[in-house]
Amino acid sequence: ANPTLLSGLGYNAANSTYRCGTDYGRQYMLATPSQTTSGVARATFNVGKEATGFVEFVGSRYYSKGEFTPYQFSTTAAPTSVSNTPGAANYNAQLFQYLQAAGVNPAGNGTALANYPVNGAFYKNMQALYGANQFDPTKPIAYRLRMWDWGYRTLGNESTNDRLTVGLEGSLGAYDYKMSLAHGEASGYQEMLDGYADTNKLVALLASGLYNPFLMPGQSQTPEAMAAVEATKVRGRLATGSTKVDQFLASITGPLMKLPAGDLSFAVGTDLRRESYGFSGTQSYNCVSTFSAANLLASNSVMGCPGNSSAPDMSRKVGAVYGELLIPVLKSLELSAALRYDRYQQIGSTTNPKVGFKFTPTKDLLFRGSYNTGFRAPTAQQINLGRVQLATTGTIVDPLKCPNPVGNNDPSCQLSSVPYMAGGNPNLKPEKSRQGSLGVAFSPTQDMTASIDYWQITMKDRIHNLTVNDELKYYSVFADNFERDANGNITLIQAGWINAGGSTTKGVDITGNWRTKLFGNRLDTTLSATKMISDKEQLISGTPMVQYVGNWTNTTLYLPWKVALSTTMRTTNVALTLSANYSSGYNDEDHTTYTTIPEFQKRKIGSYTTFNLVGNYTGFKDLTLTLGLINMFDRKPPFTWHNVDNVVGTGWDPRVADPRGMTATFSASYKFF
Repeated sequence: ANPTLLSGLGYNAANSTYRCGTDYGRQYMLATPSQTTSGVARATFNVGKEATGFVEFVGSRYYSKGEFTPYQFSTTAAPTSVSNTPGAANYNAQLFQYLQAAGVNPAGNGTALANYPVNGAFYKNMQALYGANQFDPTKPIAYRLRMWDWGYRTLGNESTNDRLTVGLEGSLGAYDYKMSLAHGEASGYQEMLDGYADTNKLVALLASGLYNPFLMPGQSQTPEAMAAVEATKVRGRLATGSTKVDQFLASITGPLMKLPAGDLSFAVGTDLRRESYGFSGTQSYNCVSTFSAANLLASNSVMGCPGNSSAPDMSRKVGAVYGELLIPVLKSLELSAALRYDRYQQIGSTTNPKVGFKFTPTKDLLFRGSYNTGFRAPTAQQINLGRVQLATTGTIVDPLKCPNPVGNNDPSCQLSSVPYMAGGNPNLKPEKSRQGSLGVAFSPTQDMTASIDYWQITMKDRIHNLTVNDELKYYSVFADNFERDANGNITLIQAGWINAGGSTTKGVDITGNWRTKLFGNRLDTTLSATKMISDKEQLISGTPMVQYVGNWTNTTLYLPWKVALSTTMRTTNVALTLSANYSSGYNDEDHTTYTTIPEFQKRKIGSYTTFNLVGNYTGFKDLTLTLGLINMFDRKPPFTWHNVDNVVGTGWDPRVADPRGMTATFSASYKFF
């Protein structure tokens, strides 16, 4: 190993001589296996001479099986103190039943039962390694373990979505109307398939000494130990949830009056909804992350499963009405004005205007612009979801005890599986915005069009899921969210949904279309590009405005440039499309808090360009065949060193690149009627 490199990363002889590590990011799945079944059915019928009725059904079923790296725990993350005395506050009859079955019979209180016992067959006397004064062979050994022998944590997820809509659309004189009534339902569940253990059975197994946590590469557990591991496993359904939406939509449009430049047109409409929501959370299990006495006392305690908080069955009513005017001022100038009123039960109401213009000095030149305010209500889940205890992954630093963590030997610099609370916030306010745009569209030739639009969005009270990393970064602001014991050690961190500070986002959208002929066949070329000028966000009052364009972040990644260019050649039965996608480079995650080595603190990630070739064949009646070659030159994703605890992808970022390389696709679709 390189001592200088390791020291710069915070590892040294004092804290890491006998440390083992796991590159668990490499164990993440590139793509989750899934199955999707969907169907659409629609029928239309005439209702008199001026109206058409319709009935539409859309349904789908989705199932996926995801695998996650085996869970890691520390036997000293929270020492277990339990009692075998009935009536005691920490009495745990279930645990002592398992301990007795495993041949362990601690008298009175047992402390840190998960530590490896002195009388275990695989006990290691480490005095030769640490020195006689540093290791006591009469005491059990604390350790950190990744549960490889339990296998990958495997979860199955299924969701079904169905929606039935009936509607009517038609004309009444000069006016057009539409109305529809819809009912939608969605339901889903999550189940544990492998990799999870009953916490009490796990503690009993570890306390027995049958399981060997000190295996070297190439070694394996005894058959008896593996049988005991299997006996601790928990499988079953974790949680279920469902949503229902009943919605009525209606609108009418048409001319309001004659003006010298044309008809003054209007539109009015309404959107009425009733949303219902229910989420069971972990029905039959309590998901825990440490061996605390409280976690062991919880019924059906499971180590490492994804605890989901429950939410009470609830419903809310949402109503909106709106009106729009299209005003021809001159033959070359058109103004628009709109007003929308929304009311959310439990949240309140808001009124938002929108104004715009279109100016066409010539038939080949158009100027346009708009301004509006916006409103986004928090979802029912964000408000009503219960609080649940989870645990941090990887290692975090206590910013109070370890303000300069790199190279520090203090154990506070290497905390793992720290409990934190996340979930809903009944005090969430709506998110508000102001948006504006100004652009030009032109057609230099009959077969070519292009447009450039500048836009800006300013937001306040952003709805943000506050993470532990946010709070660690700005500890002075969020210090009250850290709960500590009498010794000042972190016992719990409060996180979850909050109303964050403001943000301002600016950018330019560029589009282009060109139609021509090639070898007598039609050729269509399309360009779509976005230039991100700026995105400055404030997490909360008291924190700075941060520029995110061109800089790595664990939320939305704003690249300076994203460009998509495609050209399609069409014949009678064949369409062949060649496309290119470009993503510009950006600054990788700042590693200043991870290392003292300058060249490993900051780096630039290169750009990423891929080419795709897709062909469609329609020579068979009602049948369309599609064959594609995605990333046809097998371009590898640009390397990134970001922390996989924040964004998945070891060495690559899924928001920019696909690690699968060149991929062939095939699909067939058939039109029945």
